[in-house]
Amino acid sequence: MMKKLANLGMEMGARWNARAARFRKSEEGLGTVEIILIVAVIVTVVLIFREQLSTLVKKLFNSADTETQRVFTQ
Repeated sequence: MMKKLANLGMEMGARWNARAARFRKSEEGLGTVEIILIVAVIVTVVLIFREQLSTLVKKLFNSADTETQRVFTQ
């Protein structure tokens, strides 16, 4: 009985070691981390340059509106 328990323990240990080795080699989660970092950088840039971006977008929309008005009034 003790021998069976010892063998079972060794088998379980070997399985866990194999799983741990596969986990260390796996790179599946790497893409998620990269995406989170990219989103964090974009959000930071937007927060830092919020006023400048807002002004730029307003100018672009005003320019588009002016051109649209010009095209339709001709």
